[in-house]
Amino acid sequence: MTIWRGSYYNVIFNLRQGESDTPVDITGWTFRSQIRDKNSDKTPMIELTTENGGIEILDASLGSFEIRITADQNEDFSLGNVVGDMFRMDIVPGPERLFGFRDRVRRPVTRNE
Repeated sequence: MTIWRGSYYNVIFNLRQGESDTPVDITGWTFRSQIRDKNSDKTPMIELTTENGGIEILDASLGSFEIRITADQNEDFSLGNVVGDMFRMDIVPGPERLFGFRDRVRRPVTRNE
């Protein structure tokens, strides 16, 4: 995926169970994701959670949720590749990493400069 710097960005995910492709019911789940320039960076460029509105559950019974980054939030992202991952936070004994991702940040041709 490409994050166009200074533009609204969203991605919809639909969690499925293994080879059966059965939707995972995510009712009551909470999520947390951080995006960094490099995995080794101490400070994330952004943190997205179900609590701060960066991640919204769309249809829990179908395992559907969305990552949302506003234009203002990504205006200062560095150009190039960024990395992130998605954690389920409400699980015991502790957070569970669901998946990782790598996106490209590019500058759009149309911008306010």
